[in-house]
Amino acid sequence: MEHGDYRNNNIGFIRLIASCMIFYEHLNHHLLRSQENAFHFNEIVFFQSIIFRPFFLSLCIFFILSGYLVTKSWDKAKCPSEFILKRILRLYPGYFFMFLVVCVCLVISFGAQILVPQTITHLAHSVLTDILVLRMDNTFNHFFINNYYETINHSLWTLIFEIMAYFITLGSGLLILKFQHIKQFHILLCIFLLIISIVFIGGVPQQHQELMPNLSGFYSMFYFGLYLVSAYVMGALYAVVNLGVKSLLRVSILGALGLIAIGFNIFFNWWGENISLLLNLIFLPPLLLYISHHVKTWFCNFERYGDYSYGIYIYHLPVIIFFIISYGVERDGFIILSALTTFILAFISWHLVEKRALDLKEKMLR
Repeated sequence: MEHGDYRNNNIGFIRLIASCMIFYEHLNHHLLRSQENAFHFNEIVFFQSIIFRPFFLSLCIFFILSGYLVTKSWDKAKCPSEFILKRILRLYPGYFFMFLVVCVCLVISFGAQILVPQTITHLAHSVLTDILVLRMDNTFNHFFINNYYETINHSLWTLIFEIMAYFITLGSGLLILKFQHIKQFHILLCIFLLIISIVFIGGVPQQHQELMPNLSGFYSMFYFGLYLVSAYVMGALYAVVNLGVKSLLRVSILGALGLIAIGFNIFFNWWGENISLLLNLIFLPPLLLYISHHVKTWFCNFERYGDYSYGIYIYHLPVIIFFIISYGVERDGFIILSALTTFILAFISWHLVEKRALDLKEKMLR
């Protein structure tokens, strides 16, 4: 989730909307369990395809934009170590702060349970593993075994695939530095074809609606994670090709028509869902990149106020779950309290931690 140039694009606003869509669908899943104020996506034919579900569409948007921006970041980096440092400073400081906030809330909610020797030993053994891979499952699932997700922050499963995608950018970049006759486009194209071959030959799980947003098990998570990595690589391919405005407009029009065709397929069932998933990787990136970079709107300078999308993404599930534990999903104001608390934490995280970490990069590289 690279920090973009807010003066020239709509990336900040698009990512904010995407993070809010993920927050909404996770919130809606918890409301469905109590049958309180929930929206039943499956009752709407259009949402019976996974491609147009808010959670899945938003993740694709995040990974496509990340692939484009991180590849551009590699091109601007003076050396591989600068690139690696920027990636670490973008993900880990915000994650550490969120981890600390969750620990404080756990002490408040489960104080007596946490202070027993067995729990302290469990936390000591688990925390390092979770921090290395940006997860929280091993550390905190002891307290949330009866929770719908059986963890405090199920959303973090995508971050390990984000790191995997960073290694693709780093590896392809190092290859072209070593072998200058090799084109980065060809390397990324081969990686893309390899990944989607694994995904579709290995078998994307067919029961899409049962898996989203509650991906259960290693199999489901692995294949959907690889699918998101392939979306990242598509964004990276467009960064390498660097199409002009007119060329990107033509391709984005084809992309829009392709997505409309996928929408019609939901009603007429011309082809299977897996074909739609593959076509989505082809048609969504050019349309998204054209809208994010070349459609001038009132939101072009939105990111100057802050990039809150990462904060919303990593905080929303802990907030929802803590309010369920202490407040109850049936209580009036649950939705407003969850949303308000998430946005406040994202605001604090950006201005207090994330932005300062990115500014620190400049000092560390001097």
